[in-house]
Amino acid sequence: MNSIQLSRLSRDPGAPISLDSSDAEQEVSRGGVERSRKTILGGWIISMIGIVFFCLVMSNGNQQPDLYSILVTLAVISVGVGVWFVGCVRFMHEAASSTTTETVNW
Repeated sequence: MNSIQLSRLSRDPGAPISLDSSDAEQEVSRGGVERSRKTILGGWIISMIGIVFFCLVMSNGNQQPDLYSILVTLAVISVGVGVWFVGCVRFMHEAASSTTTETVNW
């Protein structure tokens, strides 16, 4: 706590005190949020590519689509959903930890 916060605490013990994080921590947190947003977008793109290829495989003129092609496209979709999920979890973690001001009641 700095001297201003201590003097405010001595005058009014029930006053909330804001704890500001440093600029470097905020920059690191913003960078983490941006990386997680890009991970979410990358997972979405991978999933969409897998879905398009799955539709192409299924709409092929053959009566029996190739099992290998179906499994590969489903694997691509699964990887995309996994990357998207990891990005979402990272984003929620970074967003929760990047609060610029916390209020503490003493």
